[in-house]
Amino acid sequence: MFTTSTFSLRQLARQAVAAVTLALLSGLAAAGTLSVSIDTRGFGSTGWLDFQFNPAGTGLSPAATARLSNFHGFDAGAATEVFGDVSGALASGYVLRNSGSWNDLLHAVNFGGLLRFDLNISGDADLSGSINQSAFAVSAYAADKVTLLGNPSGIDGSLVSFAWTPGTAVGAAGRLDTTISSAAASVSQVPEPSMLVLTATGLLLITGMLRRRKPWDGDKL
Repeated sequence: MFTTSTFSLRQLARQAVAAVTLALLSGLAAAGTLSVSIDTRGFGSTGWLDFQFNPAGTGLSPAATARLSNFHGFDAGAATEVFGDVSGALASGYVLRNSGSWNDLLHAVNFGGLLRFDLNISGDADLSGSINQSAFAVSAYAADKVTLLGNPSGIDGSLVSFAWTPGTAVGAAGRLDTTISSAAASVSQVPEPSMLVLTATGLLLITGMLRRRKPWDGDKL
């Protein structure tokens, strides 16, 4: 028999599903870390990935930092070449700052599979209110470090690029805009740990409610 309590339980479960879904989507939209993937199939056997983080001009953009971490598909013993304000290592992560006009990390890689890393950019606010962006770009080169791969006809040859716009008040969050210029590149947002906990908790509550329901033939959630 279909009762008011059964109807209420169904409504509550639906509302819980909607709430968890909305919270998850909101968390992803606010996530500060991006997962970047580069599909190198068709690039050849060996080459280089080039990471650059540069200001609009020397002294024009507020201080900002690009952090690279959580590498997959990279060889810890591979050669690297560094120019400008770049530090770190594959295991601990690399840090590129926009303090100079050109900050560049070249990392030797083996092509043929998927290369992935996480990117997080943060920085000082721009109290002047001007648009003083900094740009982070990822490009692929053949072993000669000259021949661009994946998007040779693009304006700068990059596979994917990110424009960092600082906040305009102290403590305000900046904005990171993504431009994907090659089918080889893809970008997704990484949920914050707190959002993963919230999502898991919501799903457990929904599961508990469903288990406590009295079976009713024909009743569907």
